[in-house]
Formats: sequence, C-alpha cells, structure tokens
Amino acid sequence: MLVYWGLWRILLEIPLRYRSIFHPLFLREMLCFLTKNSILILYKMRGGTPMQPKKKAAALLLAFVCFLGACTPQPRQEIPVKSGMTFAFDTVIEQTWYGEAGETAYLDIAKKLGAMESKLSLYRQGSEIDRLNQAAGKEYVPLSEDTFQILKQAKEWSIASGGVFDVTIAPVTTLWGITGEDPKVPGEEELQSALSLVGAEGILLDEATHSAMLAREGMAVDLGGVAKGMLLDQIRGIAQEDGVDSGFVSLGGNILAIGQKPDGKDFVFGLRDPRGDGGEYLGTLSIPGLTMATTGDYERFFEQDGVRYHHVIDPRTGYPAKTDLISLTVISADGGLADYLSTTFFIYGKEVALQYLDEEEFSLIAVDEEKNVYLSPALVPKFTPNEQKTEYTFHLEG
Repeated sequence: MLVYWGLWRILLEIPLRYRSIFHPLFLREMLCFLTKNSILILYKMRGGTPMQPKKKAAALLLAFVCFLGACTPQPRQEIPVKSGMTFAFDTVIEQTWYGEAGETAYLDIAKKLGAMESKLSLYRQGSEIDRLNQAAGKEYVPLSEDTFQILKQAKEWSIASGGVFDVTIAPVTTLWGITGEDPKVPGEEELQSALSLVGAEGILLDEATHSAMLAREGMAVDLGGVAKGMLLDQIRGIAQEDGVDSGFVSLGGNILAIGQKPDGKDFVFGLRDPRGDGGEYLGTLSIPGLTMATTGDYERFFEQDGVRYHHVIDPRTGYPAKTDLISLTVISADGGLADYLSTTFFIYGKEVALQYLDEEEFSLIAVDEEKNVYLSPALVPKFTPNEQKTEYTFHLEG
C-alpha cells in the first residue's frame, strides 16, 4: 500500500512541479481529479477504517488547498473592447476592436475615414473628387497621395475590366439618381449623351505633380466602386500600427476581419439572402484576416411602370446590368480588389464568374436568379449554410 501511495504522490507532484508546461485548463482538471481521489486513497490505506485525526485533517487540508487553487472556476480576465457605429461614405460604419489598443485604433480609424470622405466624396462640395470633376476638360487638379493612388488604381482596373467596370460612370449614374430621393429612367437621348463621356482612358495622371485631369468637359469620376475596399486596406494598416490584433470593421457591404475573437474562434459573418429581408442570411462565413465585398441587385432599386431597376449600372449600355446573378461576393486579402471584382463579376454574370472559382488571390460566392449558391472550394470548410433556406441549392462540392 505504501507503494500505491508513493505512486499517487508522484502523480500529485507532476502537475505542480512542471505546471509551466501544462495548459492551465488541463492543469486545473488534473488537480481537481487527483484531489477528489486523494481522500479515497488515504481511506483505503487504513484498510477501509476511519483515518486518524491528524491524517484526516492533512487530507482535508490538501483537498481544500487544491480545491481553491484548481477546482474552482478562475475569474475571467476582462478584455477591453471598443465598439461603435458612425456614418460616412453614404453608409453605416461599424467598428469593434479588442484589447488595450482598441480605443486608440477606433479613434484613429474614425479620423481617417472622415478625412478620406472629405477627399473622395462625389457629393461633398470642395472634395478633391468634386474639384477634379468640376475642372474636367480644363486643367489639372493637385491631389493628395491617397486620392492619387486610389484614382490611379481605379483607372487600371477600369481598363482591365473590358468595359464592365468604369469609374467615369458618374454622368450616367447621376441621370438615374437611384441613390437619391427621386430616381427615374432617363430619356434615351440624354442617356446616350452621358454614355459618350464614359471612358477611363480619359483620366489623365501626372505622376510628377500628383495631379489629374479628366480629358473632356462633362466627364466625372465616382470612386464608390473601389473606395471602401481600398480604405479597408488602409484601416488594416492603422489597426496593426496601433497594436490591435483582434477585431473587425464593416463599411456597408465591405467587411474586414483582423485576427480571431478573444476566445480563439474566428469572426463569423452572415451572407445576406438577396431575396429575404435585411435580417435573413443564406449562411455564415469565417474570413480570418481577409476582406469581403458584396454586390447585389437588392440594396438600392426603384420600380417604374412595373419594371424594377437596381443601382448597378453597366457602363456598356447605361442601364442597370442585365445579369443572371442576384448577388456576388468576393473574399480576398486585398480589399480594393475584392470591391472591384464583386461589381465586375456581378455585371459579367454567372458564366464568367464561375470560371474564377479556383483563384489563389481571391474566392467567390455567386448566387444566381434560380437560387443556386456557388462557392470557391477554399470557402467550403468556412461556410455554414442556413438549413432553413430550403429554396436555395448550395453547391458545396469543393
């Protein structure tokens, strides 16, 4: 029996002597188990007879000490969190950051968003984009480094898209007014006149002076199709510089996740049902360290003479895109690329989008008008379908 007790003492000493190499939860559970059985072992050492008072007291003391140190739940350390909502770029912006640096990051990011809106807004009088549009066909306009680089990248993507994405679409979208209070179907003559002003080749850039000019009077730039995504890339940099390694930000339909939640789990976001109300989701998706951008026909639209017109204008026709997709989501480490591609693939339609399911630089989720949901293979393990959405067919062969 002394050998039995000796072995038991060794088991008791292992987690205490080498506690630095054990996970705290494993250590606590192990000590709890051993403590509960220590009294039983001492009891059996006495041949099943009551223990002597001193030994009984020693056993109870051992049990009490271990119970306090291991078996009781340890108080959880509160992790600071800073969360809030603001409004900019014509959309609701939500920030949530964890850790001591969360407050600093929140304020720095809010400041950055305010500064960038004053530069990039199409509708704010005196913004850099407003001054660029007002000076179209007349003169070069000096731009800040941020605006110049965003405009430069937007021009490159517009030309690369083959005409389905173009940041000089502003004269056409202004005619439709879908994002305003009085949307209408424009007349054919005025629509064709506006279309003649569309063409990213007319964005003239001067690298030496960081200035730009639009080639023809009446041209206008709208960076709404890429600005929020590219801002997410800047926000990631700000958060990391401030020391934040856990949190997320949502700029309307554009989302950035940094790290994991404090409990070690991934941040999970809902994929909206394009034909449900605002609170219905097709499923949930984890995007650790990535950005997500979605383009769909459900956010902004109006009806006239029984016809539904959505806000995603095809630069080739001047009309809302006639596509067999109702929603297209792009997930990528590059927020600007995700923003640009979500619009481009949405307009191109299902046939083109499905050709790009296996790309390394980005992943896709495409929802067509027949309610089929297609996912890039890389997203399948990260996506959980909503089982209640039986009207949809989820293609999860990846």
